Amino acid sequence: MRSHLSTNPDRRLEGVGTPGAEFLRPLPLFGLALMLVNDHWLRVQWPCWLTGKLSDVAVVLFFPFLLTATVGLATVMVNRIARPFSQGRIRLEPGLTRPKLAVAIVLTGLALASINLFPICRDSYVALLEWLDIPGLLGQAQYTLDPTDCIALLLLPIPWMYGNRFLDRSH
Repeated sequence: MRSHLSTNPDRRLEGVGTPGAEFLRPLPLFGLALMLVNDHWLRVQWPCWLTGKLSDVAVVLFFPFLLTATVGLATVMVNRIARPFSQGRIRLEPGLTRPKLAVAIVLTGLALASINLFPICRDSYVALLEWLDIPGLLGQAQYTLDPTDCIALLLLPIPWMYGNRFLDRSH
């Protein structure tokens, strides 16, 4: 297994060099669009069990890539801050790697399961959404505990396969 540290700043370990590139691809963008359309239009027009499940499917499709892209951009900032102290000898890989993708998929699954199974996790999630909604675009955040939403977890292999395909094509 390759290390996530590189002593050569120009070397691309197994990741893609552009941080966040994995999020700007068809699958995660489709997932994000599905969530926006579902939450702001379909659920309002046709509230039913299906529109409840569509958001969970959307989260599985886009959230792992949002996590890896966020970590990648944060890594770029850390590399820039650390450069004077390390004299360029150590550099964290900002691009997508298989270990980053695996961790992001596991975290997505844990988050989705926990907010659908445990009231304290659901309440923390709602509080976070309300805190992040500074401009007030979301309105009153609500989330219903629904263990059947965990069915979307069966789709977690899709972002894994898609991310690996992205990594394979980037070499």
